[in-house]
Amino acid sequence: EEVERTQAKEVEAGTLTVPEHNWKNVGRATPAAALETALWAGVGGDLEVLAGTLALDGAAREKAGALFASLPETERARFGTPETLIAALSLKDLPGALTIGPATVGEDSAKVRLYTQRGTPSYFVFKETEITLRRSSDGWRLVVPDGAVDSYAAALKGQGSKSP
Repeated sequence: EEVERTQAKEVEAGTLTVPEHNWKNVGRATPAAALETALWAGVGGDLEVLAGTLALDGAAREKAGALFASLPETERARFGTPETLIAALSLKDLPGALTIGPATVGEDSAKVRLYTQRGTPSYFVFKETEITLRRSSDGWRLVVPDGAVDSYAAALKGQGSKSP
């Protein structure tokens, strides 16, 4: 809990750099903790924990449900829920390094800037992304935009019969 408070203060004050080898399952008590837990779960392949950090609302929930329903029975059994399917499809989007920028934290929602990099020492791709999180009864969750679900559905359909 003390680590989470320290990270939350650092994020609100400026930035927090968390190298991949230091990512941990630190829960979801703060927006920064939820982000780190999601990344830790993704890198470690823990789809259940990763799915537990995601919030599918409105159109995103409907689209994820439709995508899940369109899968063969064996794949639906493999993933179990639309959230776990989306978690599996999101693995390809994980960054190799992360800086969490200043957060705008409200009572039930937060926006956090992520600065990520991927690649090799000789060629890095840097990306800036704004992540929206919302507070739920059991902690903070990353809001999955419906456009992301559209992208995952298109990628899945492009794979033909291959599965994530």
